[in-house]
Amino acid sequence: MNDESIPDVPDAIAKTRSIVQRLASQQVKLRAAKLGDVVGDGADTIRDIGAELQKRRESPATQSLVDSLAKATDDVANYLRNTDGDMLFHDIQTYGRAQPAIAAAFAALAGFAAARVLKVTTIAGGRSAAS
Repeated sequence: MNDESIPDVPDAIAKTRSIVQRLASQQVKLRAAKLGDVVGDGADTIRDIGAELQKRRESPATQSLVDSLAKATDDVANYLRNTDGDMLFHDIQTYGRAQPAIAAAFAALAGFAAARVLKVTTIAGGRSAAS
């Protein structure tokens, strides 16, 4: 058996890691863009609320608060739509290091939400299978 027939394992691992990282980054970007669209729809809804408040001649302070919330929501939506996966990972890590308590609370909330979605999905799947 000659040495040329044995693949360079560290090189193969490095190539595989690179491929996996690239695919993960692409998936994060895709999901973030979709989330950005959902958040953007939320900003539009907030603007609709602001327009309704203006029709009702609500206080300028309330209208200003709603406008600020709509702008901030739009900013988040644009960030999610326009930031690549690697930068999102970096920003999340940086924020997690700067605000670990908030990051932990957000992770717990996301875990709870994911568990609820899985529970509802499992229950709905069981009902359709039983029908």
